[in-house]
Amino acid sequence: SGPEAVYEALRGDAAATQAVEGRGIKLRFVANVDPVDFDLNCRDLNPEETLVIVTSKSFTTAETMQNARTAQRWLVRNLCKASPELTKEIVISHHFGAVTISPDEAVKFGIS
Repeated sequence: SGPEAVYEALRGDAAATQAVEGRGIKLRFVANVDPVDFDLNCRDLNPEETLVIVTSKSFTTAETMQNARTAQRWLVRNLCKASPELTKEIVISHHFGAVTISPDEAVKFGIS
């Protein structure tokens, strides 16, 4: 995927490596719509500290949106169970970002 290729390219850059050193940042890339792949990639993540960045030109590609909804369900299930006052809208607004040329579609998903 494009974002993963950028990440891999920057991993070899000393300045980029130094910029994130010691921050405890874990990056995961989910491009496969298999829910087992999602679970394997995210099982060691803390939902409270997770930011999902959906990268999609149109924000309508079926596979991308299926993965976005899978991440949404995972976050909502885990965060709302821990804090019943949270709503789906709050979870999305605090834990999702978008890279897209179709911001209206991202807003329809709940990302502002």
